[in-house]
Amino acid sequence: MKRSIFGRRETAASSSAANNPIVLPGLQPDTDGVSRVLSKSLFDGPAGQMLTSLGFSPDNPFNIIPAPDAQDARRNALAEASRDQFIARINAQLPMGIVVKPWPLIPSSIWAGEYAGFLNRVVGLVPASPDNTMLLGGDLVSALSLNLPELPSKVPAEIEHAANERLAVLQGNFQEDAKKLAANGLMPNPDEVRGLRRKYLAEIIATAKDLGISAFGQQNWDRHQALFGQALSPNKN
Repeated sequence: MKRSIFGRRETAASSSAANNPIVLPGLQPDTDGVSRVLSKSLFDGPAGQMLTSLGFSPDNPFNIIPAPDAQDARRNALAEASRDQFIARINAQLPMGIVVKPWPLIPSSIWAGEYAGFLNRVVGLVPASPDNTMLLGGDLVSALSLNLPELPSKVPAEIEHAANERLAVLQGNFQEDAKKLAANGLMPNPDEVRGLRRKYLAEIIATAKDLGISAFGQQNWDRHQALFGQALSPNKN
């Protein structure tokens, strides 16, 4: 076991996690390629009669999970629209010529790579999520006026490396925890599944904060939080 850049748990599974599919009981695609909340196989097993008697069926619309890419794109478009409206309201209240612009705490390239499924579909974040956003000065004059960093033109290599390193750890740990839920071969308790997702959502929000502090320093993070944090996302601290 070694310590990651953020000093949190890292296991042997981390190195191979990025090359393995996300395993979350009840959410992986069935043999027909369709993803369901309640797997089709459950209806053929001991629980099938009970589920049917309760009015459930494998192909009910509420039980079908939309195609991942389409779902991700739609959710991010909604988050972008909400974020941009918020920023427009902020900029409208600033002196003329002073603007803030969004900086993705987990770099944009990460969301198109090997951890996209983990971030988008397991923990429910998208690139434009408030918890992945830091507001910075849109130009040098704005940065000086607001006492914030100026929006960088590119992501520092060390930040991209740190994000990849940390997400490899989290995805590996998630896979271990998800497998434990299915260890007895039965349908996992929905509360346990939700609890697992909440656990890793909190971990990723903490990671996003760590990346912001690593990139811009604690003082600038605190300044951003004081100006925009509560309104932008009540989950951050």
